[in-house]
Amino acid sequence: MKLALIKKKDSSFWRSCQSITSNLEESYLKLCQNSGHTCEVLTYETHANSLESHDLATLVLEKGFDQVIWLDHYPHPQNLIKVLLKHKGKLPKFIIHLFGDFILQAPLWNNVQDEIEKSNHDFEMHFVCASQKQKELVHSLLNSSNSEDVSVIPFPVDELTFFYNEEDRQKRRIELDIKEDETLFFYSGRLSYQKNIIDAIYTFATYSKTFDPKAKLILSGPMDDLGVPYLGKEALDGTFFFHWEECLREHTDLVDSNRIIYLGNLTHRDLAATYCAADVFLSLSCHNDEDYGMSPAEALCSGLPCLLTDWGGYGSFKAYAPDSVCLVPVLPGEQRHGPHRSLAVKGLASLGTPQDRGALTKLSHKKMGIEAVSKELGVLCTSIDENKKLFAGFNKKFFKLCSLFENNPRAPFRGPNGQYSLFYHELYGAYWKSSEEATK
Repeated sequence: MKLALIKKKDSSFWRSCQSITSNLEESYLKLCQNSGHTCEVLTYETHANSLESHDLATLVLEKGFDQVIWLDHYPHPQNLIKVLLKHKGKLPKFIIHLFGDFILQAPLWNNVQDEIEKSNHDFEMHFVCASQKQKELVHSLLNSSNSEDVSVIPFPVDELTFFYNEEDRQKRRIELDIKEDETLFFYSGRLSYQKNIIDAIYTFATYSKTFDPKAKLILSGPMDDLGVPYLGKEALDGTFFFHWEECLREHTDLVDSNRIIYLGNLTHRDLAATYCAADVFLSLSCHNDEDYGMSPAEALCSGLPCLLTDWGGYGSFKAYAPDSVCLVPVLPGEQRHGPHRSLAVKGLASLGTPQDRGALTKLSHKKMGIEAVSKELGVLCTSIDENKKLFAGFNKKFFKLCSLFENNPRAPFRGPNGQYSLFYHELYGAYWKSSEEATK
C-alpha cells in the first residue's frame, strides 16, 4: 500500500493537537517501516485556497496513493475532496482521524456530502475516533446501522517521553519541595470554565480536610476564558482568572502553605518529570468536546493513576487501565455539567495508596504507545484496502445539527430559557452515559 499522510504546514494553536498529529505521523511511519508499505507526508496550508487544493489533489493522483490519511484537526479536508471528486478515474480511499471539533465542523462535512452526491462517485471514507463515546456520538449521525463504519483507535503517546522513572520522580519532588510522606495530586491542561478547575480545587480541599492534611495539589497549563460557546456565553478577557483568584482566596491556608501550587506552562521534559513526581492525576473536566484527553493518556503512560470524570473520551481510559482509573459520575446541568463532588473526594482517597508505577507504564504503553497504535493502524489500513466501504452519508439528525449552526452559529444548542436544548441532550447523551453502561 502507498499512503499519503496529510497535515497542515504550521503547528496547531492547541498544544494537545500538536502532540496528537506528531504522534499519529510517527505511528504511521512506524507502520510502514514494519510492514513494507510506503508513505509520504504532505503538508497543507491552514488557509489553503482553490489553487493550493488543486495542486495537492493533483499530487495525490499523480503519485497513485492507495489511501489518504488526514492527520490534523484543521484545515478541513472538504476542499481537497471537492477537487478530487472532479476526477473521473479511481480515487484513493480516505481515513479521517476525528478530533473534538467534529461537531463544530458539521457544516463543512455537510458540504462534503453535497459534493459526493453531485459527483456520483463511489467515494470511500472511514472515520476514526479516539474513544468509544465519541464513536457513539459520530455513529449516531451517520446514515448507517453498521457500527464498524467508525473505528476506535486511541491517540498515541510518545513512550520515549512519557514513562515512569524513579530517578526523575525523586529529583522533581525535591525541586517542587514535596516531602516523601506527602501525597501529590496533579492537573495538567488548559484551565477554563468547562474544565471544572474550580471544582477540582474544592474537591482537593475537602479531601485534604477529611483524609490527608499533608496532601498537595499542583496545576499546570494556560488559562483561557472559554465560556459556554454552545449557549452563546462568551467570557470577557480575564474572567477565568477572576474566578480563579476568588477561589484561591477561599483557600488561603492551602495557598499560603504551598499545598496548592500553580506552575504555569511546562516544557515537555518538566511535564514528564512532574507526572513521575505526582501520585495521582486529577481532571474533572466536562468540556463540550472532551473526545479523548492527552493529559490523562500521558499520565497513565507515566505510571500515574487517574481520577477522571466519566465524561466523553475519559471513559475509555478505565478500559485501558481498570485498576488505576477511577471515574466520577457527571451531574448534567441546564447550563453547566459538573462532577459528583463527594464521590470525587472518595475517588481521591481510593487512589492515594501506592501502586506499581512501572507495571502501569508497561500496560499503558501496550494500549496507547506509538508502537501499539501503529499495529492497530496496520490492521485498519489492511481492512480498508481489502474491503470496499462506501461512505454512507449522514442522517436526519445530522442535518438538524447543521441547521442549528446555520440558524444560530453563536449559540446552536441554546434552549428557550437559555439552558441546553433537548436536542443537545439527545446528541450528547452518550457523553455522560456511564462507561459501564456503554460497554454492555
